[in-house]
Amino acid sequence: MRIHGWRARRQGDGWEIGPRASPVCVRPGAKGAFELVVDGEALALPDEPAVIDFLSQVALSRALEGSPPQ
Repeated sequence: MRIHGWRARRQGDGWEIGPRASPVCVRPGAKGAFELVVDGEALALPDEPAVIDFLSQVALSRALEGSPPQ
């Protein structure tokens, strides 16, 4: 399945979005949880709504910094 803006990670499983120099990576975890990697820092989130909320905040932050979404 192709979701606009998302691409398969170059290394490992999961997906990434954003500039190739500093993408946001999402990998499935155990029991419906997810692991996100933003600017090299890993974050465990418990479920899809938490991922959506977090990605919204990252998008807003990057938009305010002038980093265009991809």
